[in-house]
Amino acid sequence: MLEDAPASPAAQPAAQPAAQPAAQPDLWTRFARALRRRALAQHTIASIAAGLEDGAEDSEDDEAAAAPPDAADAADAAGARPAFLKRPQLSIISFNIQKLKSNVDGTAVMWQQLMAEMAEHDVVVLTEVPASDAAYKERVLWFLSVLNRLAKAPEDEPAWDMRISEPSNAVSIAEAKPEGERSPRTGGNKEIHVLFAKKPVKIDASWTWKEASHLDTTRALDWAPLTVQLDVSHVRSVPEDALLLTMVHLPPSGRARQRDAQLSAMLRGYAARARSVYGFAMTAKGAKDAGSSVKRAVHVMCGDFNTFPGATKGDDENGAELYGLKAGGWAPPVFGTLAATSSGGKAYDNILIDAESWERIENDAYEGRCELERTVHTLAFPNKPGQKGISDHMPVSLTVRDRVLAR
Repeated sequence: MLEDAPASPAAQPAAQPAAQPAAQPDLWTRFARALRRRALAQHTIASIAAGLEDGAEDSEDDEAAAAPPDAADAADAAGARPAFLKRPQLSIISFNIQKLKSNVDGTAVMWQQLMAEMAEHDVVVLTEVPASDAAYKERVLWFLSVLNRLAKAPEDEPAWDMRISEPSNAVSIAEAKPEGERSPRTGGNKEIHVLFAKKPVKIDASWTWKEASHLDTTRALDWAPLTVQLDVSHVRSVPEDALLLTMVHLPPSGRARQRDAQLSAMLRGYAARARSVYGFAMTAKGAKDAGSSVKRAVHVMCGDFNTFPGATKGDDENGAELYGLKAGGWAPPVFGTLAATSSGGKAYDNILIDAESWERIENDAYEGRCELERTVHTLAFPNKPGQKGISDHMPVSLTVRDRVLAR
């Protein structure tokens, strides 16, 4: 936890020749303040959890009171089964959650509403999450516990699992600074990427990659991406049983040169990395050519790109690609240039899928084999700088849902 900033100089009478600096808080004073802040954070988190539980209980009580006796008897007789069966699906939601500030006073209701929405998806991806031990325990583990509570899963058989990346910071800040201006703090506080997966989705493996290589060039990566291997065999409409999901957070526009170099290296060099490190090819031909040690998988990359990953020179759709999206084996971004995902109205957050998988999924959706949903979730909370909210970004999601096929 950060220490309090030094006190500003105290005001002095006009007769004094110069202002005297105020005494610095002693160790016990700083410790007491830290305890107060921790207590406030715990109180806010407890309020969120209590609200979720109370809301569920109130809803059940209200429904029971409002239902006529015959309806209640019918529900009991039917075993309270839902009217519509849930079909197998894979729903991925990606969110730059801006430090996962679940301990900010006054945001408890916002978090209750957000968590209820997040729990409806199968894979939840969070970027820009603080890497400190305190933040991990108070925020990340809390997030996981709320997801499991909403799933009403027994404690010994949780519905949700989780993976995190190795902590890393913005290495490109050091690249952008002259040697004399660098310090151990250059790069800012470390962050992690977090992925939550709900059964029957299964997490098989994960890797953090701190650099990307293409041809003879290797680039260090800001906020090192996390790649997670998922078993999605329960969804017929996903072309392969294995899915590799990579979550990213690229440098902002103020470091556009570093951002562009990193993104280009990632997109162009991903296929080689997937084969050599993960053991999966992006195409059926690539898997066949590589032999029995390499299999085909679906490849997804999502997160905050801080740019439109399908950008072309002069914004001409027929112009040369800036980042090598197509050359790297990727389909056009799921969300186009007009899909604003930030408070500034920029198309920064996106989802990419390998071209071969996306062609099959789109064709199946056209023929009626599956449903395909692409959504930018506009937050109903304040999201401008200086306002008390959850994030200045909007979550984006992609859902593939099986349909019952005609015979």
